[in-house]
Amino acid sequence: MIRNGEKTVTMMYKDGTLLKSRDEKLVVREFEVEPARVRCSLGLTLNLGNFESLRIETGVDIPCYLEEVEQAQKFCYKTAENELSRIKGEAQKNL
Repeated sequence: MIRNGEKTVTMMYKDGTLLKSRDEKLVVREFEVEPARVRCSLGLTLNLGNFESLRIETGVDIPCYLEEVEQAQKFCYKTAENELSRIKGEAQKNL
């Protein structure tokens, strides 16, 4: 469904199957012009001892209008930071 430059989409895996854990639909913006892009990549290395380590990396790439770049940068960084923290917590539970 398209409404005011937005589309409603269903989240799927690359193979076309629906995501089981998230059945809700997403509202996605359609850009009138070529969007600017804001990217943020974060990573950290966990020392596992015995000369072993685990590298964790995550990244976010957000399309936005040029006028929204500053706000998108903050959102992008915070999103990547939260995801890195979540992955780190999972990794530490499983070590």
